[in-house]
Amino acid sequence: MILRALASNQPYTLLAIPLASTLVLLPMFSGVAFVTVDSRFPIDSILKDLYASVHLVSFLAFLLIGTAAVLGNYVFNKHEFLNIPVFVPGFIYALIAASLSHIQLSLPALTANIFIILGLNRQLAVFRQQRVLSFYFESAFWYGMAAVVFPPFLLLIAGMLLAVLFTRAFHWREVLIPILAFAVPFLYWLVWLYWFDNMHQVVLFNRTVSWDATSFFSLLQWPQKIFVFACGISLIAALPRYLFLSGRENNKSKSVKMVFLIICITIMVVFFAGYLLLLQWILLSMMVPIMFLIGYWFSSYRHSFAAPFVFYALCILSAVLVSSCFW
Repeated sequence: MILRALASNQPYTLLAIPLASTLVLLPMFSGVAFVTVDSRFPIDSILKDLYASVHLVSFLAFLLIGTAAVLGNYVFNKHEFLNIPVFVPGFIYALIAASLSHIQLSLPALTANIFIILGLNRQLAVFRQQRVLSFYFESAFWYGMAAVVFPPFLLLIAGMLLAVLFTRAFHWREVLIPILAFAVPFLYWLVWLYWFDNMHQVVLFNRTVSWDATSFFSLLQWPQKIFVFACGISLIAALPRYLFLSGRENNKSKSVKMVFLIICITIMVVFFAGYLLLLQWILLSMMVPIMFLIGYWFSSYRHSFAAPFVFYALCILSAVLVSSCFW
């Protein structure tokens, strides 16, 4: 019933996004303690004063999750991942991101996800454009913003350049412009640090050697472990449906999906590279692939026997996870 409504083109179902975010984040709004990731990124020094206020952090998490969910759903429909508008990806983002926030809340990762979606919106619009430099500049700029906020996303520029080479014939300006645009946010950030005499914060990664990093998943409670495991299984199960395109799809949709797949693989590499650089698993950095891949699978539930069962299983496990916060 819920999945059928979300997979329809009825605009009122967009209300499910703020509703899901509110219900899942209810323990935070109630003042229940949660775990905030301190990755020691430069932006963490700005956010550390906000972490003292539980309600302020809860509101920021709600705002960031809702914004990314709506933007991601807009990009999904605008670039025709499916033939009809759907609202499943936004709901999936709201549900899973809010649930994972109870396990491990990372405001830099949630903020970076918004910038990635903005960059994707411009990069996916390149198909058969005669002039693409402005699209690549804006896209690389937003990816650079994501990297400033969440430094492991520095690898996004490599994924973007690979997608550029896949989409169009090689032209040196279409490679140089993204590199320069990606560096622009870092240039402004360096000027900001120099102006306020904070050059000691120029270090992007601070690695703290600890046994806690290697035992992260073993320290989770059973509802948290099951939910993380279910998200991983759902992501793996969604890949075949996304990879094996049907014959009815046009060249534009195939190009769009392939470009996103390259960015998606890059983000997965970022997830593992983040652990190597920080000795921390930051779950929320995987939310963009989760939203698009799992959202695509659930939106095509009519062609998959397992999709509805997995969807409702995720909803139930999310409810169990939220309930466990009050135990």
